[in-house]
Amino acid sequence: SLSHHMGGAGYIRLVVFKKEQQYRIVYKGDGKAARFNICILLENNHYHYIDRPEQLFNVDRYCVDCEKGVSRWSHWAGCSVVCRLCMRSGPEFPCQLDVRIPCAACGFVFPNRSCYDYHLRNEAPEEMIRRGNRPFRSICQMRRICSQCSHIIYAENEQRHQAECQPWGQRQQQQQQPSVSSSNLHLSCKKCKGPHAQEQPCYIQPLKEVRDEEDNEKRTPLRLCFFDAETSQDEPMHISNNINGFKHVPLLIIAEVICEKCILAGIGVENIGQRAEGCFCGKPCNDQWRRWCSPPFRNSQDDNTPTPDNIFYNPRRMYFHSFDSDQQSPVDQFLDYLQNHGPKNILTVCIAHNGGKYDFHLLLEALHHRSIPPKRLCTTGLKIYSMRLGGSHRRRVLFKDSLNYFFCELDALTKVFSLPEEVATTKPFFPYLYVKRQHLHERIRGVPPVQYYQPDYKKDEKRAKLLEWHQQQMNNPTIHFQLREQLIIYCLNDVAILRESVLRFRHLIGEHTQKLDPFIAASTAAGLALTTLRRCFLPENWLVHSPEGGYLRGRRASAESQRYIKLFEKENPEAEGKVQCAQWAIGEAHVEDTGYRLDGLWYRSPPLRPLAIEYMGCYYHGCPICFPVRSQRLAAGKTAEELYERTQHRLWELEHQHGYALHVVWGHEMKERLNGNPG
Repeated sequence: SLSHHMGGAGYIRLVVFKKEQQYRIVYKGDGKAARFNICILLENNHYHYIDRPEQLFNVDRYCVDCEKGVSRWSHWAGCSVVCRLCMRSGPEFPCQLDVRIPCAACGFVFPNRSCYDYHLRNEAPEEMIRRGNRPFRSICQMRRICSQCSHIIYAENEQRHQAECQPWGQRQQQQQQPSVSSSNLHLSCKKCKGPHAQEQPCYIQPLKEVRDEEDNEKRTPLRLCFFDAETSQDEPMHISNNINGFKHVPLLIIAEVICEKCILAGIGVENIGQRAEGCFCGKPCNDQWRRWCSPPFRNSQDDNTPTPDNIFYNPRRMYFHSFDSDQQSPVDQFLDYLQNHGPKNILTVCIAHNGGKYDFHLLLEALHHRSIPPKRLCTTGLKIYSMRLGGSHRRRVLFKDSLNYFFCELDALTKVFSLPEEVATTKPFFPYLYVKRQHLHERIRGVPPVQYYQPDYKKDEKRAKLLEWHQQQMNNPTIHFQLREQLIIYCLNDVAILRESVLRFRHLIGEHTQKLDPFIAASTAAGLALTTLRRCFLPENWLVHSPEGGYLRGRRASAESQRYIKLFEKENPEAEGKVQCAQWAIGEAHVEDTGYRLDGLWYRSPPLRPLAIEYMGCYYHGCPICFPVRSQRLAAGKTAEELYERTQHRLWELEHQHGYALHVVWGHEMKERLNGNPG
């Protein structure tokens, strides 16, 4: 191995970061800490040398062992190679006990002379020295133990602590006097500003309405962007074993923008020559932008059919396409427009119908190729609820899915919002399977064959309408079909339906919720309902937050483990009501001096030992049956073998050092029982 040939174990190790996994560490030797780390980046099966991983994550210091950014005086609590007293990290840490040396200045007790001396140094660690050697405050000067309350106080919080410090004895006395009312104590939470004790949950407070003009001026100007993407499916791809498919390749994206100034003035996207005072919709100022605003109709060389005469150049409407060259990605053009064109100090909210499962993924792939991660990404599985782009000196863009507000197909929105025919027509039938690059400029009589419309995948009523409509189109000699032209018309109509529906919905919500903007306040209808409650109906100090996972005294316990505890009590009637678990008022059982918590603990009558019940989730404990590839990384980025070894060591300590009898159940065992007993 590398460590064997270069200094031995603990001297040097190889660390591999993988770009496709958000720069996570996928390999670091045998997992043990080393004095020197050789860091490389794996990208598209190629390796690149990394001089300093700190530059990769934009942090002052990076700890390879806990895989987190750290500072000189703070380190992740779960790291096993850091000394909490002198804050040094590496293979020889934490510092080992030799002779206890107390520090009169900070109150800490150090295990040896080296640890004590280092905490007094006012120089930066070697890895932080770049240019010059400016003095740093020592660890001793950065923190201390308060002699009054015994809390650890950092220098930056010194003044606030002096004003709030409460001697330990006085605090204990107050805790033993529950009869004193909270009104007499004048308690006020710093987070919610509500009157409650520190150990009690915070209040959900009402949202304030923005009323004065000064607050309105501070608010970021808002511009709405409505877009839709049309793709071809003629590029085959291998998905998994025995499963093949076709990749969605974008051919056209149509986007329409309108600012809040024009919306308030009653000016729409179709009002080409009109602009409100202070309009920031954006004015095409270069040839590229002006080309985007021109409808990309074009016939083949021998085709003299006139193009539609009701679609014109519009500075608020952009066409991003790859009709003339497959090298011109519509998604890249759209991102280029959002990030490099138009006003800067505004927020652009981009809205697409069902974008969370379709359009946003096209953008996310292009962002990945550009190495531009979203500033914020809210997802559930593969569904994207919202996505935010921005950063220092960048235009701010927020993506929202209108389907999360409307809960119906785009076709149904014309009836939901009573859209007039001159604004947007009902979605026509479209041959999605016909959308291929080789068909773009071919003009045919009638319409494509009916199988391209997938009639067998439609409901009976809609299928009958499709067949009747298709027959009418084929019998009409004046009907001709060119895919390029029809894609533009079809996509334009979709964007028009979306635009008018969103604007009417936004107006209705704002009219009845004190000018609340639904696409800024929330990402779903449920979130909008809660925000409306807080804005319009909720009194102060009336409703409290329920802790995530229930009132389990600050401890999160898996639902599976709690269900198994109930099953165990039913199968063992003598244990009913006696198994201490997270549902108890005092919480889970703690193993003294170890930090271990038990899913369940049953104190049985002597001479039987206490029974520790442990429910092992296969993913979190590295189950060897469910995860036979032991190098596979699971929870917290640990390999399956590391998780399993840690679990077995914990069980051994519980049984041999602390005297518990063990009852261990793995998650897959419980699933097998459930599958075998469906009743």
